[in-house]
Amino acid sequence: YYQNGGIALFAMRPAKSEELIGENPDEGSEPLDTEPAVTEPVETEPAETEAPEVDPEEENKFSVTIGFYDREAIVCYTEAATLREILANAGYQLRATDRPSVSLDDVIEYQSWIMIDTVVTKSVTESEDIPFEVETHESQSVPRGTTRTVSAGVYGKKDKVYTVEYVNGVETSRTFEYEYVASYPTNQIDYYGIGGTFYAPDGTMYSYSYKLDVRATYYNIHGNTATGIPTSDSVMAVDPSVIPLGSSVYVMNDTYDMGVRIAADTGGAVKGNIIDLWMSDGSPYYYEFAAKGVHSMVAYVLD
Repeated sequence: YYQNGGIALFAMRPAKSEELIGENPDEGSEPLDTEPAVTEPVETEPAETEAPEVDPEEENKFSVTIGFYDREAIVCYTEAATLREILANAGYQLRATDRPSVSLDDVIEYQSWIMIDTVVTKSVTESEDIPFEVETHESQSVPRGTTRTVSAGVYGKKDKVYTVEYVNGVETSRTFEYEYVASYPTNQIDYYGIGGTFYAPDGTMYSYSYKLDVRATYYNIHGNTATGIPTSDSVMAVDPSVIPLGSSVYVMNDTYDMGVRIAADTGGAVKGNIIDLWMSDGSPYYYEFAAKGVHSMVAYVLD
């Protein structure tokens, strides 16, 4: 070979005849064809296929999902249209409580999720207490230094009316409208004991913790009282919740002066402002009490 201008060239010399025919040079034969057979190239490109036809009416459509608070969502397959048109095509008519997240006249041009909230407006009334006041009056019918409620206070009621908006069941706004008094309070009445003094018919002054208007009866059963002391003209039966047992009590009215009695006994009929005076047969008031039965008197519970 020789090199010419950087290109390698090769030349093949023909082979000798004996080299071509082998050991028998006399036998003639055709020379061997040593060049490779030419073959057609294999086509590897994919065969062309036809594109599917697209319905012109479906080409520009997309999905729009419309969600609700209180019902199943609606999925609409549509082309660009206003929300009003999409809802109409879906056969849905807006309720008075529906509020879309976009305007009904907004044009929807691509796949979207639109929420329709449920908006409810209610009138709500809430009540508030109106406090009562406490009136305190000095009294001689309550033990000195103590307070007794003779008439309990009652709260009044004030109603406030609001307009409340709920979106999907949740309160979102509240507007005060007006208020009015549904009921007025009743004041509490308390008595505060201040005690006092009085003069007995004999001119002796006594100091008392409180006094009571009572109904007085008598009894004449001999024996021991509830406190264990014997019955006598110096004891009487009381209601212990009104006059504590052991109290010294001066009992009198304009007609009778019973003097100081000890609250030593109780009785089944002695309830509230009732006292039962024990009287012996020799008491100057025995027969008068027996004849009249019940007498109005004043009982001073002494200090």
